[in-house]
Amino acid sequence: MTRDLIPRPLWLLSAISLPHLARHRVRTTLTVFGIAIGVGAVVATTAVTEAVFRSFRKTIEATAGRAQLQVSNGSGGVREDLLDEVRRVPGVAGANALVEGFVGLSGREGEALAIYGVDLLADEEHEAQVPRRAVHIPDDVLFVSQPDSVALAQTFADSRGYAIGSTIEVTTPAGARTLVVRGLVDAAGPASLFGGMVGLMDIPAAQRLLAKDGLVDRIDVRITPTASRDAVEHALGQRVQGVGRVESVTTAGARAEDLLLSIRVALTLAGLIAVVVGFFLIYHTVAVSIMQRRKEIALLSAMGYAGSTILTWLTLEALILAAVAVGCGMGIGSILGRLSMATFGGVASAWLTLPTEAAVLTWPGVLLAATIGVTTTLAATLAPAWSLVSAPAARFLRLTPATMPPMRSATRALAAAGIGLVGTAALLRIAPRTLPYGPLVAFIFAMNSLALVSFALLAPAVSLGLGWVTSRVAARFRGLGLFVASGNLARRPAASAA
Repeated sequence: MTRDLIPRPLWLLSAISLPHLARHRVRTTLTVFGIAIGVGAVVATTAVTEAVFRSFRKTIEATAGRAQLQVSNGSGGVREDLLDEVRRVPGVAGANALVEGFVGLSGREGEALAIYGVDLLADEEHEAQVPRRAVHIPDDVLFVSQPDSVALAQTFADSRGYAIGSTIEVTTPAGARTLVVRGLVDAAGPASLFGGMVGLMDIPAAQRLLAKDGLVDRIDVRITPTASRDAVEHALGQRVQGVGRVESVTTAGARAEDLLLSIRVALTLAGLIAVVVGFFLIYHTVAVSIMQRRKEIALLSAMGYAGSTILTWLTLEALILAAVAVGCGMGIGSILGRLSMATFGGVASAWLTLPTEAAVLTWPGVLLAATIGVTTTLAATLAPAWSLVSAPAARFLRLTPATMPPMRSATRALAAAGIGLVGTAALLRIAPRTLPYGPLVAFIFAMNSLALVSFALLAPAVSLGLGWVTSRVAARFRGLGLFVASGNLARRPAASAA
């Protein structure tokens, strides 16, 4: 294929871009690295937050069964005798109580066994989350009559060598206790949570073990198909007023997710700030790369190449770099997400103890990260490219290109930085106390970005001041190294500060 048959941007890409990128491997690697870090941060934070909230939903679905409403009272619990009152409310098809908590495993530092107190043998309402066929209890009467009976999840029992009749030492709020394994449960409902580290007990036994005598953590309520949920919810609210609150299962899940809102916001902001930092890296390296080719670009313009053709060429070059960097960023983000789950889980446990979920890539997260990576690269590339294309070609054919006086450049940057810092202070002053997740992330990100850009604009002025100090120090010592360095700082403060 002859050159005339190749579109001009593609020919420029092969004739100029690829040799230039190969010749400047370090700069090319730095550009790809800057994009990849931003993409990886977004991928990792998206994967981690999705994994955590997936564990919320899994926990709710596993323990709520067919219930549409819940009666609870926070960590204080509700009285067990409310169960009969709830069952008598018109429109309630069934209700069951649930006791939940954690006990430590003696001799195993940091390990805990999740305990769920349910009516395994008589309560039909728990069939939805713990099917009777999944419960294997050789002697039902013995299991219910003994307060130390526990039915372990089959996976946990197999991994630790427990069998029917085995004992397990646990640490409870009342001290050390010994439980006897009198049943096993297949991976269904609560027994599928926390990697199988779950024990099911009869409600009175769980109350005694967890020091919750007379209390249950919540009452799950199933509504008859013909009843109005709003009407039943209102009637239940009247019945339990002052001793509990009624809410839908979905509302309870949303409220639980709100407990980790601050961590979710922090993770999202971390990813976005990484994108901003990556933008500075990309902008500087790409700007230097384009400025090094300013004479070639000017010659192309003089030879009749349209500005749109040159911009298309540089855009294709940016897209190639972005494609390579996005691929690397996906790998980095996947690894970071998996490594971060342990840390995030430890922090999240300060609010709620959750089952572990793997951080996996999702299509929305991948598309978001790829879009951010490509957009950031194009923005960082087209800004310096447009400044060259829009300027007269002769300006860049001079042996010594005209430059803005250093002091004038530093003064403008200092003024812009001052305005930015004042704007940051104003945003802090008017910061609202509460906002939904989306607006909250946008507000904090805007404030942080403005502060970052403002401090970045201070860099040339700082560099100029450092050059002045360095020149005074250089005057007192022999040698040219410090003197030449001070002259370079004073001559090109923006380039030194970048």
